[in-house]
Amino acid sequence: MRPKKRVIFLTGAGLSAPSGLQTFRGKDGLWMGHRIDEVCNELTYNKNRDKVFAFYNARRQELATAAPNAAHALIAELQADFGTKAVLNVTQNVDDLLERAGVTDVLHVHGFLPSLQCTRCNGFSWDIGHRAAQYGADTCPNCNRPNAVKPNIVLFGGMAPKYRTMYKLFSELTEDDLVVVIGTTGAVIPVNDLLTGGVAFYGMGARCKALLCLMEPSMYIREDLFGTVIYGCCAENASAIGATVRAHLNGD
Repeated sequence: MRPKKRVIFLTGAGLSAPSGLQTFRGKDGLWMGHRIDEVCNELTYNKNRDKVFAFYNARRQELATAAPNAAHALIAELQADFGTKAVLNVTQNVDDLLERAGVTDVLHVHGFLPSLQCTRCNGFSWDIGHRAAQYGADTCPNCNRPNAVKPNIVLFGGMAPKYRTMYKLFSELTEDDLVVVIGTTGAVIPVNDLLTGGVAFYGMGARCKALLCLMEPSMYIREDLFGTVIYGCCAENASAIGATVRAHLNGD
């Protein structure tokens, strides 16, 4: 049974940026220094397999030296205090910082970096931690095929099967829900549509309460859909975010 009041966190790279992880977009993002067609494209994956493995091996090495920040810790605290049915987490991030902070039941819609996936076993994946992976050396523990292993990442042009779960969750929003959007510009996932139910009319408001925390305004996100807008580092504003969430869940 769903609780009357819920909070849904929708997070992107800006959540983990204060932990030292590079974002993918923006002037200093990873896509400025790498060709997407070479390291993150489903259509060219077979041709560029070695580059793809090397790119995500480097991301795992970077992740191994990072630690959860105050925003990750806040989400874990809220979940511990109010439960996993009241505090839900949808993230575009492929890192494990939410889990390492103590958050459970995280919906990673774009994959999970500390794991590999088998292309033959219906999406079967397994954890490898932060170590490097090698095509041909790593084998699927389910079918033992080395030539079916790839990073467990949703590449551009590939299927994102967990989108279905995400869209179902947001389709059920009510005025008793609070959506907290942190560190995502809305360039990939249509935040406005999630909040309004996909209604094209610009004047349509959100179906729920909403809070936005970004470093700066995004051309893809409508400020008017949010009752609270914070421009700044999410870790530095964790207390303010937490106060709004607790007030909502406590019925204030």
